[in-house]
Amino acid sequence: MKRMCGLTISLVIVGLFCASVGAASSKEPYKIGYIISQTGPGAFIGQRDLNATLAWGEEKINKLGGINGHPLKFITIDDQSDPNKAVMAAKKLATVEKVHALLGTCISSIGKAVAVVAEENNIPFVANTASEVFDHPVKYWAFRPGPVSTEYNNLMYKFLAGHKVRKLAVLNHTIDLGVVGWEKIKETASSKGFEIVAHETYDPADTDMTAQLTKIKNSGADGMILYGFEMAAGLAIKQARMMGMTLPIAMPPGVAPGILKANGKYFAQEPAVGIVMTIADVLPQTPDSNPFKAIMTEQYNLITEKHPGTMFSVFEAYSIHCLMLLADAMKRANPEPSNLKATRVAIRNALENTKNFKGSLGYVNMSPNDHRGNASEEILCVVNWKEEGGFKLWQQLK
Repeated sequence: MKRMCGLTISLVIVGLFCASVGAASSKEPYKIGYIISQTGPGAFIGQRDLNATLAWGEEKINKLGGINGHPLKFITIDDQSDPNKAVMAAKKLATVEKVHALLGTCISSIGKAVAVVAEENNIPFVANTASEVFDHPVKYWAFRPGPVSTEYNNLMYKFLAGHKVRKLAVLNHTIDLGVVGWEKIKETASSKGFEIVAHETYDPADTDMTAQLTKIKNSGADGMILYGFEMAAGLAIKQARMMGMTLPIAMPPGVAPGILKANGKYFAQEPAVGIVMTIADVLPQTPDSNPFKAIMTEQYNLITEKHPGTMFSVFEAYSIHCLMLLADAMKRANPEPSNLKATRVAIRNALENTKNFKGSLGYVNMSPNDHRGNASEEILCVVNWKEEGGFKLWQQLK
């Protein structure tokens, strides 16, 4: 481990990759620069992403022969949940460590910042961020193969319609996912049969939602979308129920386990909050006919074995999905790692030409005009939190 400009850089040959691939293999490794939030506000996601990515790389790639015999070698940097630190990290990885590709960044604002560095340094970047503000305009070197807020919104609409909601209130946080989610709701709510009667915002650092909730309570709303997932969002649920607000509430993915543990009884209070999740969160309740249940189950078994007591959810599934996609592109491109420039170009081109790739978060079909290319309907669902703990499946999107 070494320090560079205040950044902690960890060179990780996952599971001693070269040994895992086999003593007979002397092929040069593909180097992946992995930028992730191990400290700071994003650490509750980032550390889980890191654990999942390294576990999958060790057990499902290197121990099975690597990428056409080339082991993977991760160089990880903690971005400290800070876009500026992430930019520094990306530049070091691209120019000093000379990695072949960048991966990671669980926070949308960090993903956008790193994408700029990827464009400037001609290096492929696969981001597991949540917001589609990353997707437009399409970036030449950056890819984000994940769900979009439109898919989340459609499920939240279904949940609220199932509770006969017609007058809708929206409370969203003022960062990327919440802002984009609100913009999409403004565009689509009326066509889905909802009248927006109140809109309030909050800062993720807020410690009191009484003012916003009072306005919503007095608006005549009979349902609410809470676009957030941090501790402040958990507080909003708690305060709403303590204020006697019994309206149905829907939320997007990302609600942290700590929030549910701290405020579980308020989430479970009828009508229980509807949270968009993936089948990763309710595998035992997912039909065997779902085409992604098997790969999700394989990931669940690996992560819980490697990290006992951990929670397997959309975060782990998304991070592995991104690594699977990058590994598939490397395999198809099959470049020679010693030629850095040619290898980066080959990986980028292979990513853009991905067709019918089955990851853990859906099928991926990329093109020059679409660097998301993900269809996630079959892995998304709405769940309720049970007061005794754990999720209960409410409905799948497809």
